Amino acid sequence: MLPLVCFVAGCGPRPLQLVGISRGADGLPIAVVHHCPEEPVTRISFFENSMTLGPSGLLSWTVSGSGLPESVTEVKLHEPPAGWKVSADTLQLGEADLGLGVSIGNLEVDGVSITSSDLAGLDPDKVWTSTVDGVGTALSREEFHRLAQESCP
Repeated sequence: MLPLVCFVAGCGPRPLQLVGISRGADGLPIAVVHHCPEEPVTRISFFENSMTLGPSGLLSWTVSGSGLPESVTEVKLHEPPAGWKVSADTLQLGEADLGLGVSIGNLEVDGVSITSSDLAGLDPDKVWTSTVDGVGTALSREEFHRLAQESCP
């Protein structure tokens, strides 16, 4: 559906995702979000990127709200932004690979995956993101935001 929406709306392919994963000094994953004008982030979801399902389905931690303030560019796992509600809280960190999905408005538009070993080895000053073709890469926060800005419609 998204390619059809982009075709009709005239948007081109984004060379870089607008979301990435970083690691705090405590080792916990952090969603790093780049805001585009007039495209509010409304949902952030970390999930276990595996074929294993928990008793209630996908193991995830999901928060949502009416729009992430532009001043908030990082959301740490299990620490929801002020005013946002947690709608899923079944993810416990272990050796599993992680995925991260973000919704802008009502569309899920960006996502990135990282292996547990890549996350463990990621410098806290770096952001793991991917190009549209799905190739993962570690960038400085400054470079991530610069390239993501070029990806805004």
